[in-house]
Amino acid sequence: MDLKILKEQKVRSYVRHTLHRLSGYAYVFSGFSKGLTASLMAIYSHSLARAVRLPMVMFGIWDCISLLVAFDRIAKGDVDAHRDWMIRNFSVGAGSVFVRGFAAVWSAFDLSFMEDPDLYRKMNNIVLLAGFSFGPLFGVSKTLQPHNI
Repeated sequence: MDLKILKEQKVRSYVRHTLHRLSGYAYVFSGFSKGLTASLMAIYSHSLARAVRLPMVMFGIWDCISLLVAFDRIAKGDVDAHRDWMIRNFSVGAGSVFVRGFAAVWSAFDLSFMEDPDLYRKMNNIVLLAGFSFGPLFGVSKTLQPHNI
């Protein structure tokens, strides 16, 4: 009986590990694409004030860098550092995801906000800031300290 339970646990662990790895590769591809396109979109956006464009480009670059560092850490076997860098990456990515989700819900009920670039700019900036601050709420391990960043 105990051998059967042990075997089932090994299979579940293997499946979970394999799915996590496969979803991780998909996340690397989509996350890196998001970071690159976010930077390009910031340069040409009609809704971002000129003063905000460079910081938004930098957020896109930081999105890519944090993802590459997270990938490097797991490739080296440092699971704790990988987790910390994935939290950083999620924090940056959450802003752009929130903007798209918020805009989709708003546009489903009222598209008038898109007609006024000033209103759209304000909505965009507020939701981006909310998204950027949301990621760390998921928890950060003890290794995520300012001297480890």
